[in-house]
Amino acid sequence: MAKVVDHLMKILAKANRQHLVSLVLPGATYVSELATGLEIQSRAIEPDILYNIIWADQEGILHVELQRRHDSEMGKRAWQYNSVTSFLTQKPVWTSVVYLMKDHGIVEPPYRHILPDGSVSHIFFYQNIKLWELPRELFKKPGLEGLLPLSTLTSGGAQRAVVEEMIADLQATQKQDLLPLAFAFAALVFENTDDREWLKRRFELLHDIVEESWAYQEMVREAATRSLLQGIEQGLEQGLEQGLKQGLQQGLQQGLQQGLQQGRQQGVQESTRKMLAQYIELHFPTLLPVLERETYSISDPETLQQLLVDLFKSHTVEDAQNLIMRVRDQAK
Repeated sequence: MAKVVDHLMKILAKANRQHLVSLVLPGATYVSELATGLEIQSRAIEPDILYNIIWADQEGILHVELQRRHDSEMGKRAWQYNSVTSFLTQKPVWTSVVYLMKDHGIVEPPYRHILPDGSVSHIFFYQNIKLWELPRELFKKPGLEGLLPLSTLTSGGAQRAVVEEMIADLQATQKQDLLPLAFAFAALVFENTDDREWLKRRFELLHDIVEESWAYQEMVREAATRSLLQGIEQGLEQGLEQGLKQGLQQGLQQGLQQGLQQGRQQGVQESTRKMLAQYIELHFPTLLPVLERETYSISDPETLQQLLVDLFKSHTVEDAQNLIMRVRDQAK
């Protein structure tokens, strides 16, 4: 569910980037969107939202994290995202965490990075915005009306009257394309069964407007993309698992075959060397050092076996030595 809410918030922010900037950092001006996939060395980070902005006549970056519930590591994450973004862009970065649903355990700024001896190496200040603490009239202000779908998440917003007022305000400000998002966020806070049924009926009356809106199409596309990606991930996992099993089986089988073959070859080679040494020691003992020196690098068992057969036919030390030297030369 948290990922779904994140997607909804990102769609809303995409529709009205300046309005989000004005909410988080009053007086700042949106310039452009900054890619959220940042990499430093081999480490990748993905903040929720990064905007290039102009604030107090200075270029900077607005970093926003969207949270449905609390995260005990939020302060640390915000510090890491802020630090890496600032390092890579060489611009000042303002970080704000927007919490959508009321929750306990929310980490409050500043974040302190504490060393093992208890001393503090970093203090990082950021901003927490809790929608349920904001007055619902806030989004009626000019420049913030693009955030009207969040009205039901504000203080006292989980009411049918607020939904009716929000629908009227969206239509009056020509923001009816955002009605699907308004319904999605309202569904998060309407917990009573009767209220949920009423909410469905109320937006069914706006069915034609909702289906034709770009926000609805975006939500459908996002859902389809997530389903596709999920299917791909599952397919990859299953394929990888099956591939690993097959690879291990084939690898073990091939490895055993190669091992047996190498073992047999090495065994024949060693036994042939011993027989050669024994035969030379019995019949031509002065050639034993020559045999060991000149055939040391010969690993082919068949070559060694042929040498042994030829030595059986030798009658003199000179003949035997010539055979050893000839095999050495052929092996080079």
